[in-house]
Amino acid sequence: DHSCRPSSEKRSWKRMTRAAKTLVLCVCEIISRGHSPKTQSHNDTKTPHSADAKVETSAALIWLTDGWYAIKAQLDEPLTAMVHKGRLAVGGKLIIHGAQLVGSQDACSPLEAPESLMLKICANSCRPARWDAKLGFHKDPRPFLLPISCLYSNGGPVGCVDIVVLRSYPMQWMERKPDGSVVFRSSRAEEKEARRYNSHKQKAMEILFAKIQSEFENE
Repeated sequence: DHSCRPSSEKRSWKRMTRAAKTLVLCVCEIISRGHSPKTQSHNDTKTPHSADAKVETSAALIWLTDGWYAIKAQLDEPLTAMVHKGRLAVGGKLIIHGAQLVGSQDACSPLEAPESLMLKICANSCRPARWDAKLGFHKDPRPFLLPISCLYSNGGPVGCVDIVVLRSYPMQWMERKPDGSVVFRSSRAEEKEARRYNSHKQKAMEILFAKIQSEFENE
């Protein structure tokens, strides 16, 4: 019932609720397609700008709406690639979890939002929604399950993963030697090494104590 509750985007703008909750939005316009990861030139990677500036110029920008208001969204590299491939287009709906509201820390009205205010969404927490999915906050605010096979290495944080534990291995301990080498031990071997180290430490302390005591008595 939209007559008695503000829209999802308005509630996010006014900081009445977190933008990170699961919500369904519709792509209403593509502002900038950004640079395709495959077509980006060598000169682009050498541009002497900050890392944040490079992300903004290479990432696609789109308008998303909940049916009441619209807000800009900055896409990560996998989502930008989807825009270039036509898999993310105007009219499509997205179910999003973990979106970040960036560009302003102050609560504001949708009609008074600064130009810099936008959502930042990641491919690992965003998927296409059904054509008849209801816009706005999803009835289940929890992150949706995803299989490992559909995750992107550069797709940002993952809200929830559906996995099955096939095998568990015993705990191992790692020790880095002064020369840079690494030694791995089982729990039993680590306990044995700890006893040896404590024994050596105790003997060294006893020798040092005896030396100090001898010097003190000679004085």
